[in-house]
Amino acid sequence: MSDFSLKMQRFGEALAGRGSQWDLAQDAKARTELERQKYEDKQRLLANLGDTRKMIMSAQNGDIDGVRQILGERIAALQASGGNPAESIESFELLNANPQAWLQDVLQGEQLLSANAGQSSMFGAQAGPKLVKTENGQAIYEQGGRTYSQPIEGYQAPPEEPKDTQPQINTLRGDVFKLGKEFRDVERSYGKLNKAISAGTAAGDLSAIFAYMKMIDPGSTVREGEMATAKNAAGVPQRVVNLYNAALAGEMLSPQQREDFKARGLEMFNVERNAYDKNINNVLQQAEADGIAPERVLGGARYKEFTERRATVVDWSDL
Repeated sequence: MSDFSLKMQRFGEALAGRGSQWDLAQDAKARTELERQKYEDKQRLLANLGDTRKMIMSAQNGDIDGVRQILGERIAALQASGGNPAESIESFELLNANPQAWLQDVLQGEQLLSANAGQSSMFGAQAGPKLVKTENGQAIYEQGGRTYSQPIEGYQAPPEEPKDTQPQINTLRGDVFKLGKEFRDVERSYGKLNKAISAGTAAGDLSAIFAYMKMIDPGSTVREGEMATAKNAAGVPQRVVNLYNAALAGEMLSPQQREDFKARGLEMFNVERNAYDKNINNVLQQAEADGIAPERVLGGARYKEFTERRATVVDWSDL
């Protein structure tokens, strides 16, 4: 006999034992307490019997999820009232592991509960169709030499095995990195410009102008400390070349000129960053089309910064 059936037998014996205790009780208070306990035991027995019958009927109709719901509610009620849900949890586990064995166990329990409650079993020795197995959302039954199936109510097919997206993520990260080369060059030069301007010296002015020239034309071949010419600084405006050569000769920038370089440097930095963000946005759109969360491409912190900047852009086509 299974644990569930033994439990039902002990439960019935305990109920019957209340009668002998009644005869031993001498005072009215004790008799009242025993009567209350006997009544509560009977109500629990009837409630348990009702749940058991509901579960059997649900199982026979192929509604395994309905059985799980009843068992789950029973476990929650026992936990809330301070009862011991261990046997109900075992029954839940048996249901998931072997529905046929579970049904046979609960059928025996229903017969014992019915006898203890003074009722006839609703199912008898032969309790209708035999649940053979469940597969692919179908409950397979056997009855009278015939096998048939019924759909399991509420069944949801398991999710497909997730595909390995890491190679695609690595490719997208590589795209983001390659598309950011020009911006990183400008970003480095902008940082040098601000640091040099803040020095307020002739050497600082020279470094600041050189950094600004590299922002304008990252491919220029002029080296810091050498004369700028039309050949090695072809992409740089002549006015800036003249200021650089003057600083090379020791001439310092005025405070107004320094502020002008800072402002123009910031403008170029923002233009390059917005262009890079537009490219990043295109990569992230491809990631979402591939079912990949954009955070996995950029990383959480960087993606947060990106979305905050993107919120200020009205139309990417304007960039």
